[in-house]
Amino acid sequence: MAPPAVRLHDIARIANLTDYETLTGGRLIVVGDIHGSIRPLKRLMAKVQFDPNRDKLVSLGDFITKGEDSIAVLDYLIDNRAECVLGNHEYSVLELYTEYWKLPPPHFSGVDDDHAQVEGRKSELKLAKRLRPRHIKFINSCSVIKRLGTLASGYPAIAVHAGVRPDLPLDQQPPNENLEMRALLKPDYKRSTSDTDAEGAVAWSKIYNKQMKSEPKSQRTVVFYGHHAAAGLKLKKYTRGLDTGCAKGGQLTAMVIDHGVEELVQVDC
Repeated sequence: MAPPAVRLHDIARIANLTDYETLTGGRLIVVGDIHGSIRPLKRLMAKVQFDPNRDKLVSLGDFITKGEDSIAVLDYLIDNRAECVLGNHEYSVLELYTEYWKLPPPHFSGVDDDHAQVEGRKSELKLAKRLRPRHIKFINSCSVIKRLGTLASGYPAIAVHAGVRPDLPLDQQPPNENLEMRALLKPDYKRSTSDTDAEGAVAWSKIYNKQMKSEPKSQRTVVFYGHHAAAGLKLKKYTRGLDTGCAKGGQLTAMVIDHGVEELVQVDC
């Protein structure tokens, strides 16, 4: 019997962690693209000694599709009160889900004409048909940008799936670009692309780090992101790229943040 369909609410563009301040111990565990890889996820959580009563698990998006068991990953994240930012694959599945159930498409809060038109695949449609209300509600709870608090450096941190435009404040970021971008285009770096081989393309993180160095210290923000498995682990002063290609047999990566101090932890996939 098919599960009842769930209408989506608007996707939040920026959100705070919901109950992080009330946790005892207060570790943040920020995880790169999981892509349905439930066994590596469980091994990674065992390695960091994850305790959902003490720690807050945050997924950088693309936690479903490609891997062995997206449903199991969803159940694990839900059962352990994890939080998330929306990835392009989650958006695609929401799109396919609403099309299949003849519901209004996903919509970003406060944005007009925001339909991202992410290309869905047959495997994603198959997954969308299997999702139960609890799964849809969890995916729909993922914001585009998540505020993570302050690091030991004194700089605030955010999570986003793909990247941010350094020429725009957070409340003016185009959500579809935050889900898809990998590079910015010359000459002014005010246009993004997911194609790193496009003419004039420069990694957005390179431009972002350069921009942050020119900003007053009070205006600098560290960005945790995923989405770019081909680039691998990419740690810079103001950006942390944590997509290490688990879906293709690489590694699954977490940054454990304990009272602002960061520790990198990985497992093989």
